[in-house]
Amino acid sequence: MARYVLLSPNPEDDVNAYMENWARQSGLLKFSPDAMRIGWDFPFVPPEMTTRFGIHGYVAAYILPEGFETKCPGVEYAVQKEADYAVITIYHPFMAVDRIRGGYKK
Repeated sequence: MARYVLLSPNPEDDVNAYMENWARQSGLLKFSPDAMRIGWDFPFVPPEMTTRFGIHGYVAAYILPEGFETKCPGVEYAVQKEADYAVITIYHPFMAVDRIRGGYKK
């Protein structure tokens, strides 16, 4: 996967925009127009950053298809070991933010 972490008051939108731009520049979207993007909360934000400045963290990643190669900088390349993972399907994310965060913590 190619992933990027961003800390800001609006990290989900900011990091998704960054990764969309990276996917275009790297050639990923030409190679695989339906490339899967995933995301999750980044938990390593000091509490003071959140309470004082409203800063949160989020990670966005593209699952890189087999055969795709690029030298485009700006992301961290990582391998995720195969395992069983919990999945949360979110239909109305802005209506239940606290429930979503609680679900991911479980």
